[in-house]
Amino acid sequence: MNGTRLWPAVQVLGRTIACNRSDILQQGFRLYNHGTSANYSQNNNSTNTYCPRYDDKLYNNQTLIHTGKGSYMKIVSRNFATGIQLFCREFSDYENEHAHNVLCSLPAYKYTTFNDKLSSVINVDTFGLLTYKDKFWPSVCTDELVHTFLNISRVLFVYNSEVDGRKFSILFNHLIERLPFMTDNQLIIVLTGISFWSPSYANCSKQYDMLWKALDKCCFERICKWDTSKILLFADYWYAMRKVKLSYFFSKVIFEIAANLNNLTPSQFVQFMFYANLNRDFPAKRKHIISKVEQCTNCVSIEELGIIAMGLFKTRTFINEMSVLKAMIKYTEENLDNISDHSLGAILKFLNKSFPANAEKQCYDFLEKISSHLHKFNNFVHLQVALFGNNLLVFHENSLRKVSERFAKEISSLRLKDIERFTYTLMLYKYIPSSCPHILLLIVEELRKPERIVEINHFPRSFVSCVNYLVALEVFPHDLISAALQPSITEFLKDDIRNMGENSIGRELNELNWSVKIELPSFYLGYTLNPKDSKELTERFMGRIPSGKKKDCTHQERLLLDIQTKIAAMVGSEEIVEPAIILPHFSLPDLIFCTTEDGKPVKLPEEFKNFGLADLKPALSLSNLGLCWNAVLIGGRNSLIRETRELKGNLIMKKRQLTKLGFRVSVVPYRGYAKTSTKYKLDFLEKCLQDSSLNLHGRKEMALKHLKNEDANTVYNLEEGIERLLIG
Repeated sequence: MNGTRLWPAVQVLGRTIACNRSDILQQGFRLYNHGTSANYSQNNNSTNTYCPRYDDKLYNNQTLIHTGKGSYMKIVSRNFATGIQLFCREFSDYENEHAHNVLCSLPAYKYTTFNDKLSSVINVDTFGLLTYKDKFWPSVCTDELVHTFLNISRVLFVYNSEVDGRKFSILFNHLIERLPFMTDNQLIIVLTGISFWSPSYANCSKQYDMLWKALDKCCFERICKWDTSKILLFADYWYAMRKVKLSYFFSKVIFEIAANLNNLTPSQFVQFMFYANLNRDFPAKRKHIISKVEQCTNCVSIEELGIIAMGLFKTRTFINEMSVLKAMIKYTEENLDNISDHSLGAILKFLNKSFPANAEKQCYDFLEKISSHLHKFNNFVHLQVALFGNNLLVFHENSLRKVSERFAKEISSLRLKDIERFTYTLMLYKYIPSSCPHILLLIVEELRKPERIVEINHFPRSFVSCVNYLVALEVFPHDLISAALQPSITEFLKDDIRNMGENSIGRELNELNWSVKIELPSFYLGYTLNPKDSKELTERFMGRIPSGKKKDCTHQERLLLDIQTKIAAMVGSEEIVEPAIILPHFSLPDLIFCTTEDGKPVKLPEEFKNFGLADLKPALSLSNLGLCWNAVLIGGRNSLIRETRELKGNLIMKKRQLTKLGFRVSVVPYRGYAKTSTKYKLDFLEKCLQDSSLNLHGRKEMALKHLKNEDANTVYNLEEGIERLLIG
C-alpha cells in the first residue's frame, strides 16, 4: 500500500491519538481565558484592557500536535504516553521539482537527465508469471534480468499493486550478485527500475535497502572511469530515487565535479548547481565560482540562471562582487515578463544574501523595477520581495505596500513561516500601510484559527517569533503571548535554546518574556518564563560593557565610547556618564546620566550601581531620590533605516521600553555624527540631547575648550616622551 492510499487511515488514527493526549499549548490558552496567572498574582480587581481590539480568545478545545522535522517523512501525530509516531510524506519539493523539469525540458540536458522510457510496460496479464520465475532466474541473461526488473517495477507503480517481498527476494539477490559485472547501460536500467520503488513498501524494505546500497557502492567505484556527462547522468538517476542525502556516490559526484569546475560547459555547470543544491555542499574555490557564474550569466536562459541562484543560495555560497551581481540584476530585469515564480524567487533570495553593505542603491532600484511587475507573481515571490533588502535596511514603500495588500487578501493561504517573515519586515520598518491598516489584526486572527494549530506545533519557532514581532509593533494579544511562553513550548525547545545557532529560538523567547514584564506588568494574566529559564536565557544572550580599549571594541562600542567622552566633557566629569545595560534582552549598552530637576548633572547614585548586569534597571524604582534619569541610545550603522535617521523597529521598541522604565531617551544616530570634527560632533550632540533633562546652556563651549586642552596635553606629552627617548 503506497503513501497516498495510506493517508486517510493515518488521519483517522492521528485524530484518535491526539484526542487522548495532553495538548501542548492548550494550558496556555486556558490560563489566559480563565484569568489565572502563572508567575504573577491574580488581579481580579483590574478593569484595564490593554489592547481592546484583540480581546478574542483562542478556542479552549483546540489541541496541538507536536511534529518533528525531516526531509520528506514527517511525524503527523505522536502519543507522548505510548511514544507511537505516525509518518507520512507531508509536502512536495516544488522548488527542486520545478528546477528538474526545467533541465528535462531543454535540449542541452537530453542525454544527462533521467529517462524512464527505456522499456514499454509489459502486459499486466503476464505479471503473475514473472513474479514466480524464481527457479529460472539463474539461467536468465543479465540483459533480460534487468529489463524484467524494470517492467515489474513499472507495473507495481502504475497499478499501485500490493507487494509481497517474498515474491521478489530471489530476483533482488540475483540483481545484487550481478551488479559488479553489469555494463553502465544495464546499471541505468536497474536505477530506472528502483526509482519506481518507495520506502512505503514496508514489507519489502529489506530487499530494497540492500539493492540501492549495492548500487551506491558500484557507482562509487566506477565514478573515476566516467566523464563529466556520464557522472551527471548517473547523478540524475540518484535524484529520481530520492536517495541523494544517503548516497556516498552522490557526495563523491559533488567533489569530483567541483574539482573540475573550470572545464564545465555552461549547461554542465547549471546541472551541477542543481545537485549541489540537493547536497547542500559546494567544495569549490571562491575565485572559480565567481568566474563560472560570471561566464554563464549571459549564455544561459533565465530559468537556468534561477537554478544557479538556487544552488548558490542553498550551499550558502554568496558572491559580493558587484560586477557579477549587476549582470544578474540586469539579465533578470530584462526577463521579468517571462521568468517563472520559482526562478525569480531563487534569484531574489540569492541577491538578498549577497549584496555588500554599500549596495543599497542597486537594491532599491531593483525593487523599483520589480514592483511594477509584482502583480504577475505568486505569494512566494511577494514574500521574497518583502524580505529583499532587509539585510541592508533598505525600505521600499511601494513594493511593501503591494505585498501587504496581497497578503491581506490571501492570508489564509500563507504558511505560518511566511506570516512570521512578513511580520518581521513590518516590524523592522515599523510600517503599517494606509491601504490596509488592519493588517496586524488579520495576522492575530489568523494565528488564532483552529486550522493553524498543527502548523504552530510543527514550527513553534515561527509562532514565538511572530508573537514577538507583534509585541514590538505594540500589539499585545494576551492569549497568543501566553501560548508562546507557556512551559510546554519551552520544554520542547530546550535543545534548540541551548544550540545557540542562528536559528535558536532562545533570543525571541527572552525578548518576549522581558517585554511582557515591562509593558504588561499589572493586568497580563498569562504565562511568563519561570525565573530559572529566564535567568539562563538572559545570561546566555547578555551583551557586554566595553572596557575602553578601543582596539578590542566593535564599531558600535567605539562609537559609544566616543560619544561618552564628548558628553562627559559637556557634563564636566567622566564619572557622571556611564554605559549600562538597562534592558537585559538588548545586548548593546546605552549611556546613562542623571540630573537634578533644574538640569544640573550629578553622579549616578550608588543604589543604581548595586544592580547586577542581568537585572532590569527601572529608574522609576529610584524616583524617590529626586533625580531625572536619562538614557542615550546609540544608533549605530546597523540601527538606522538606510538614507534616513529613523531607528529600525526593535530599537523603536527599546526606546519605548526605556521610557516606560522612567528614562528620558535621547537618540544619537550614526549618520550625522561620525567622521566629523569635534566641534561639529558637539553641535550635533547638543541637538540630540534636547530631549534630555540636561541644562545645555554653555555646555558645548565648555566641552570644546576642555577637549582642545586635552588634545594639546596629549601632543605635549607625546613630544616630551620622544625627546626623553632620544636623550636616553
